[in-house]
Amino acid sequence: MEKFYLEEPCIKRKKEAIDFINEFYKYKSPINGTGGLQRFLDNYEGWLEKLEEDYKRIPNEEKVPARTYFLIRKEKF
Repeated sequence: MEKFYLEEPCIKRKKEAIDFINEFYKYKSPINGTGGLQRFLDNYEGWLEKLEEDYKRIPNEEKVPARTYFLIRKEKF
């Protein structure tokens, strides 16, 4: 049985995250649930800052705080 865990996005996952988005483009798939990463492919660090702002947001009638995670598959050893 495969094991998974949640991880907050961080700089060490930059290449994998961008590769993930590029795979959507390669297969012409709709992109949903990525925290807007597709708009930050040339500014991953800016995306991380945006995620922190999303989390610290004060709720209003249009938006509420949100936290984005990566679902990571544990590698078999």
